[in-house]
Amino acid sequence: MKKKNILMIALSLCLIAVIAVSGTLAYFTDTTDASTNTFTMGKVNIKLWDETGIKPGEGEEVGVDHKENGVKTGIDYTGVMPGDTLDKDVWVSISYDSAPSYMGILVTFEGDDPVPNVTELEAMLKAALVANGVKDEWTYNPVTVDGKAGLLYVYHEIVRPDGQKATELPFITNIHIPEAWNNAYTSKTFNIKVKAYAVQADNFAETFEEGREKFVQMVEGKLKDSSGNPIGFEKVD
Repeated sequence: MKKKNILMIALSLCLIAVIAVSGTLAYFTDTTDASTNTFTMGKVNIKLWDETGIKPGEGEEVGVDHKENGVKTGIDYTGVMPGDTLDKDVWVSISYDSAPSYMGILVTFEGDDPVPNVTELEAMLKAALVANGVKDEWTYNPVTVDGKAGLLYVYHEIVRPDGQKATELPFITNIHIPEAWNNAYTSKTFNIKVKAYAVQADNFAETFEEGREKFVQMVEGKLKDSSGNPIGFEKVD
């Protein structure tokens, strides 16, 4: 047999061997089941309560629901006199499943001139907090929100719901009209506006004091993000 033929046969045999090996090539392997990571976001959820136990016909004062567009937004009092103590029960509830939060209540005056100033407002609210036994639980901070002067009362500690029931924070149960208000206030109408705010405590600040300061700045619209935009509050339905 010629050398050329022998070489061709040898190459053919090698090719067949390579094909055979390639067709049966395998490796030791292993795998696992897929791991699913589900992230359910927490929330901050509060409600402001503003009630009166006195209804028309039950006492000298008249407190009826104040409504805007058919929705109760407060209480209307009429025939108010200097020296009156008006039933006004204000508190905040935090949902049982809400995240730990900084909590605050903003109180402002607005209406006919002369509108009671912040000093008078602070004195009225201080007396109301003392009467309700919760003065030491709220720290007031003079603030300006949307161009209006007011007082922001910040709760003295981070509120931590227990996951079982709503946490209630009492504020005031009445408001006393100063005896010193004279004829300058005759037939005048003014509003005491109350609004509650809350922000998550986790990852907000290193200490409570730092967090309280940031919280006050946030209510005033002074706390900014990295782009210089104010960090605001959004209502959770």
